[in-house]
This record gives sequence, structure tokens and C-alpha cells, in this order.
Amino acid sequence: MDDLDAVNAGNEQLKARMAAVQQSRICPQCGATLRTFGPGTDPTSLSEVGLKCPRCSWGMVTTWCPPMLRDQTTYTVTMGCDPRPTRATLRLLMRQLHIGVLDARTRIQQGDVVILEGRAVDVYRHRPKLDATGCHYTITPEFNYSPDGAPLSD
Repeated sequence: MDDLDAVNAGNEQLKARMAAVQQSRICPQCGATLRTFGPGTDPTSLSEVGLKCPRCSWGMVTTWCPPMLRDQTTYTVTMGCDPRPTRATLRLLMRQLHIGVLDARTRIQQGDVVILEGRAVDVYRHRPKLDATGCHYTITPEFNYSPDGAPLSD
């Protein structure tokens, strides 16, 4: 057996021990019941998940990457044509596109306006602003994340 085989065998043994600890929720050092922690509540950032012993401080930690961060799709947010845009809609267009009020009014009255192209995280962060204006908008391709950031099942 060469060094690489020994490392791989050691990794497999470690994986098996950690899987057993995860299943039993018992500390391998002192026998206390382990506490779980994570993931965090922000679906747009990495967070830690793991097990920790309240008695002897033994722990096991890994990084959890939310599905939204792994999503490499480019989404396009388009605001629909509005012959009588509200102030909130105009304000949103002005801020997103860095344009003046007259230009914002003209664009939204003439037709659909692309206000954002970006990844799932970008769209997720802008959705509350869009929803607050009450304007009609579409996201293409279909945005399969709930308001709390969880992926929607098919």
C-alpha cells in the first residue's frame, strides 16, 4: 500500500466515524449529547453547520453553501410597460438605471424596461424593492426561489 492509498483509507475511516457521530449525536470523547448549529438564516451567504459538545467542547464543523449561491444562471428582471407609472416605480427606475425622472417616465411608458441582469443573489436582494413599488415585473428564466430564499421544488 502506497502513501496515497493510506491517506484514502484514513479518509474513509474518518468519514465513517463522523457519519456514526452524526447519527448517534453522542460525543466521541465524553459521551455527552451533542448540540447542532447552523445553517444561518441568510440564503445569500455561506454559513457554518456542525455539532458541538457542551461538556468538553469537542466539535465538528463544515461550510454550508446555500443553493442560491451555487446558482450560476443569469436572470433578467424586466419591468412591464406602464402608461401611468407611480412615483415609487419612477424612483426605482431612476435608482436602478441611474437616470433622471423624465427619462425614467419615457422609458416605462414606451415599453418593457430591463432593470437588472444578474445572478440569483442579485435578483433576491432586489425583489423586496420591486415588490414594494407594486409594479409589474418579470424574471426570466423562471426564478425558483421563495421569498425566504429556499429553492422551490418542481
